[in-house]
Amino acid sequence: MKINIPFESLSYPGKDGTGAIVVSNEDFATFNSDLLSLGNLNTGGKRVEAISAVFDLDGFTNFCNQMEPHLVVPRFLKEFLSWILEKIAQEHLIVKIENAFEGKTPLYSRLPIFCKFLGDGLLMIWDTDGMSETEMGNVVCILKNVTQSYVKDFLPIINKKFVNVPEKLRCGIARGSIVQLGDGNDYVGPSINIASRLQKVPPNFTFAFSARGFDKDFFAENVFKKYQMIKIEVRGIKGNEELVYVLKSEINSLSPEMQAQIQIL
Repeated sequence: MKINIPFESLSYPGKDGTGAIVVSNEDFATFNSDLLSLGNLNTGGKRVEAISAVFDLDGFTNFCNQMEPHLVVPRFLKEFLSWILEKIAQEHLIVKIENAFEGKTPLYSRLPIFCKFLGDGLLMIWDTDGMSETEMGNVVCILKNVTQSYVKDFLPIINKKFVNVPEKLRCGIARGSIVQLGDGNDYVGPSINIASRLQKVPPNFTFAFSARGFDKDFFAENVFKKYQMIKIEVRGIKGNEELVYVLKSEINSLSPEMQAQIQIL
């Protein structure tokens, strides 16, 4: 949200000898919760059953600390955000039957209902009302493909345009109840918080989804065997432990010492 309230300096000796800044009475009155554009909060929130996914650029803070970041960070974000939204759309598309429906596009799953830039990543939400188990499993597979494609496809291109770019894109996914605020301009809820924490599963997994609400029956057998359930501590969850699926390939890439520190089920 952008706030643009015009002001001017005024010579006004206060008790400490400083001057004052003045704005019009009308402009001053506009500084209130309406600036957040959340809509009507008096009607109560709407409960939504959803899949929440949080993407995070690993190393984005370091990228922003380079010299003259104002010259490169916006350009990088334009490239990244354009790529990731296009990639997610492409991964939804059923290419094999692309031309089978006149004027309509066949998808493996419905598209997200909400997307929000978080400063170093994205929050995306899928409304699961009416979704089949296969469709929900497809969302997980789509996001896994996007996460892996960052290193495989996007990074080689972006490394030629910038230095010290984030080397990994992490993704955490959770399913559960969330609350739609106002007119659907924002969402809050436990599954969003869990998804945010799962994108930082130690010792540095790039992809993880909560076992709550997801089952092996959601996936084809050859797809599900790529995942491994582990038990980890997640801050903010009662009991602090959560059953989480991660990629077997990422577990296998760890040293034996690091694997021994993981509760593999």
